[in-house]
Amino acid sequence: MSNLGKALRPIIEKKIEDGTLRLPALQASAMRIMELMRKEDLDPRAVARALEKDPLLAAQVVRAANTVAFRGGMAVTNLNQAVVRLGSRQLRSFLLTAVALQLFVTKDRELDFAMKMLRSHSVAVSLLARDLAQLTRCEEVEEAYLAGLLHDIGKVIVMIFVLEIVKTQKPARQTVRIRQEDYVSAMQQLHRPIGAKIIQQWELPLYLQQVIQDSNAYTLNQRVSPGNLVCFANAMTKKMKIYLGESNPYEVVANTLIGRSVLGIDEEVVDRLCSGLEERVKDI
Repeated sequence: MSNLGKALRPIIEKKIEDGTLRLPALQASAMRIMELMRKEDLDPRAVARALEKDPLLAAQVVRAANTVAFRGGMAVTNLNQAVVRLGSRQLRSFLLTAVALQLFVTKDRELDFAMKMLRSHSVAVSLLARDLAQLTRCEEVEEAYLAGLLHDIGKVIVMIFVLEIVKTQKPARQTVRIRQEDYVSAMQQLHRPIGAKIIQQWELPLYLQQVIQDSNAYTLNQRVSPGNLVCFANAMTKKMKIYLGESNPYEVVANTLIGRSVLGIDEEVVDRLCSGLEERVKDI
């Protein structure tokens, strides 16, 4: 790890622990939902009450309950019905997704482009990971989707922190000089441990920490797993250039070839899943 990475890691981790890191502001309703997500048994009535305080999110939940996957019965017209129809597992995934996407929104012009690219990449990985999970008959479909969405959350944290440092420096002093290449290198080195740290701090499921830490390498003890699905989806989206920054082309090719072997899927099937992925990302 570079000297900059070594210096930044304990500082960022400490700020995460004591709550002084300026993360993108989550609405009060989102924070209440985060609290509800930590409970093993979701209380539908409590969820509905939390959603009532966020009309936009409430409308999205009702719309989700009326999607093609749930058609066949009567249309859902209120929150309580929507919460019950979605069920605990899908509701948890949907709400965590909605909350997570708020983290990729910024009013800072210097971060706007990077955040949008990170969001597009993360959404692409999550969609492809879910498709692959269904294709390979993985039982952890929603887990693969959420892991894909959050696998790069550490990059958001590191970007925000570095920009915070730069903005607090007085131009005349310039006590901290960070070259762009040093910053990018530090972000690549730090984003997995920092991402795992924020997941731990938010008390989200343990598997998310493991996927974030291992999203660049396959494990063979459980070939069809959220971690391997995200690793492969990550490589494929890099190959499609849905990615922030430059990626190592040799590493991308190696990870796609290994991934097809580990997961047992054909190249034609993968190409079919990737077709139209960029348009699907824009719809979310």
